Amino acid sequence: PQRLYISRFGLIDMPGAIPRTAFDHRHAAALTILDQASRRFGAKVLRPDRLLCSDGTCPLVHGGVPVYFDHNHLSVDAAQRISPIFDPVFRSAANGGQ
Repeated sequence: PQRLYISRFGLIDMPGAIPRTAFDHRHAAALTILDQASRRFGAKVLRPDRLLCSDGTCPLVHGGVPVYFDHNHLSVDAAQRISPIFDPVFRSAANGGQ
């Protein structure tokens, strides 16, 4: 976010995207734990990265709007874009978990 702000003044280049390999490396431990929980306990794991990342990259800006508002939290725009992945979970909860 700081880099995006500063880039608005032409002092540095606008950030592009994170390579998917870098994203996977950075989050390897957490993704491993989630995959294990899914296999071992049948936990439903939601993966917003599968919506946010494509073509081997994870963009930091989408349509001129930041994807993150700080180093680890999605912007409102990005959260709204991934919200459909939660629909089945809430639908199931509304139906008593069935």
